[in-house]
Amino acid sequence: MAITALSLTCSSSRSAGIDKLYLIDVADLTSMTLATGLTSTYGVITLTSGSVWKEIEFEQDQAFYKQTIEGEMARGMQPKVKHEISIFINECSLAVRDALEDILDASPCGMFAVVKDNNGIYWVVGYCSDFLKTRPVRPASLEYDSKSGLGEVLGGTLVLSATNKKLGFKVTAAIVTS
Repeated sequence: MAITALSLTCSSSRSAGIDKLYLIDVADLTSMTLATGLTSTYGVITLTSGSVWKEIEFEQDQAFYKQTIEGEMARGMQPKVKHEISIFINECSLAVRDALEDILDASPCGMFAVVKDNNGIYWVVGYCSDFLKTRPVRPASLEYDSKSGLGEVLGGTLVLSATNKKLGFKVTAAIVTS
């Protein structure tokens, strides 16, 4: 593979963080198909009959999506890319507890995520052309801290993670939520 030209110029129109998060159980996703003529953008998402993506709501500026290439990159080796979605949870109501329990219940078989970043780009997490449905997203950690003093922000962090050998793929397909 040849190296392609790349421009990493500054742009004031870029915003950090994610705006939306959608999850679906592994069993509810049939396939994703690359968009015509593209090698890193899914243009079609096929779900099982009656299935929809579940939107996970969170406070503005309290979530992010990170991709990290891990390990040594030597000749002939494939990269190991860790994908993480981190969400700060600033309350622990019964509704939040139940939603977190649903996510944990889905974790043995895994799930897939689509994140919409604050630039309007949708990214799929846990599904890639090399592994398809075999390397899904699972909870990596869930931490909740009641804190100890007045004025401290109580809350916690949920981290969802998947590892494969590809950087994130974009999604142009509609995310059906109802």
